[in-house]
Amino acid sequence: IESINCLGVHGIRGFVFDSKTKVPLSGVVIHVHGIHHNVTTYRDGDFFRIITPGVYHITVERAG
Repeated sequence: IESINCLGVHGIRGFVFDSKTKVPLSGVVIHVHGIHHNVTTYRDGDFFRIITPGVYHITVERAG
């Protein structure tokens, strides 16, 4: 994950890029543990997930 910005009561957002080429990655699954709905990055590698303030364990996964 290149960046994650905490937005308080609104959620988290960020971008996922390839670590070598810096190309944005689409189709990456963002899983916030304890919340049973994953989000997936869009074409330009961005994602947004609504969550309440707190401390979370986040897993980022991409097949391939």
